[in-house]
Amino acid sequence: MTQCKPTLRRISVSFFLLLMLLPVLACSLSNVPPTAIPTNTPVPLVVPSVATLPPLVNPSIAPISSNPNCAFTPPTWVAYTVQVGDSIGALSLAVDTTIDEIVINNCLENADSLFADQVLYLPRLP
Repeated sequence: MTQCKPTLRRISVSFFLLLMLLPVLACSLSNVPPTAIPTNTPVPLVVPSVATLPPLVNPSIAPISSNPNCAFTPPTWVAYTVQVGDSIGALSLAVDTTIDEIVINNCLENADSLFADQVLYLPRLP
C-alpha cells in the first residue's frame, strides 16, 4: 500500500502538468493566421484641386447660358416646348442623355412635374 501512494502522486503530477501544457500546445497547433479586426479609420475628405476642375469658358467668346431661368444650361442646348404625354425619361432617350442631366441643366426641382407648353432645354431636338 505504501508503493501505491508514489504512483498515484506521479500520476496526479503528470496529469496536472499535462493540463497546464494543453492550452500552450493547443495554441501552437493552428496554422491559420489571426484575422485582422477592422477599426474605424477616418476617411479623408477629398477636395478637388484647381488642376482637376474643368477649364472655364471665356464669357466674352461664348454665351453664359441659353436658358434665362437656369445658369447651368449649356449654351449649345436648344429650347423645346413640352407636349402632352412627354416625360423626362422619354425625352432623355430621344436626345441620348440622362434624366439627371436634363433635371440639373434646367434647374428643375421635381423631375415628375412636367406640364404642357413648359420650355425645357435639351442637347438637341427629339
